[in-house]
Amino acid sequence: MARLEALRRARRSNAGRRRPSEAPGEGDSQHVLSRTLKHACRLLAGLALVMATVPQLAAGDFGFPTRRALGLSGLLDAPPTPLVVTDAGSRRGHRDVQIQVPFYSQLEGGHGFRAGPRACFRAAVAMAADARGLYGEGEGAAVLGPGSRIQVGLAEDRSGRLVDIDREEAAIAIRYIDAELDAGRPVVVGASYKEARYNVDGLTDHFVVIDGRVTVGGQLRYTLLDPATRDPERARAWFIVGPEGRLIREGNTAGRDVASRRLEVSMVRRSRE
Repeated sequence: MARLEALRRARRSNAGRRRPSEAPGEGDSQHVLSRTLKHACRLLAGLALVMATVPQLAAGDFGFPTRRALGLSGLLDAPPTPLVVTDAGSRRGHRDVQIQVPFYSQLEGGHGFRAGPRACFRAAVAMAADARGLYGEGEGAAVLGPGSRIQVGLAEDRSGRLVDIDREEAAIAIRYIDAELDAGRPVVVGASYKEARYNVDGLTDHFVVIDGRVTVGGQLRYTLLDPATRDPERARAWFIVGPEGRLIREGNTAGRDVASRRLEVSMVRRSRE
């Protein structure tokens, strides 16, 4: 028994020993080094592939859709668009403006023009002429003849809605209105609300005065005075900017009360600078 126990102890002692080539840490280090070399080779191979394809990326010349094929070449090549911070007055970057313009009804005399149911243009011109700018210290606007107008409308339907406009002239009209308001001058505009042929453009049925620009709830509005009524409160309204740059006052599409009718700007009358 003693001999058998000694033999067991000898086996356990030999099992805990390592061969010289298996010294602690040596085999592990060789394994780690081998794995590191493999990863390095793979990384170098990937880097070489990327370097080889960089010219193709720049030229947009691949067998699969690239930025050029996807229509992104110009977007990616162009410099970034700078961020523009606009005034809080409106989404167009303009400040709110309100010009001091007196209200004259076309139905009442005493303001230097002949009153009557068709005196809207004369009343509008008189209001513009007697305006006093932004702070009551400016001068009014002297409206020029129809040859200097900005013609927005081209055709209308039976309800007076413009079915065709000159988009370029519409953009010019809004820029002109903005510039005049910023200079402290109101703008006389012609508008269509019915089918008629009695003005120079065969479209305009009525004239009002734009005297301000405000933003309400994120909506840009051009405030106006309408001479078609005797009531100053009813005369106060606004145009909104509709599709294609149209200036529209929402309202009824029928009826004899012009002050409540839908208006769409057909022309803008320029003033002497």
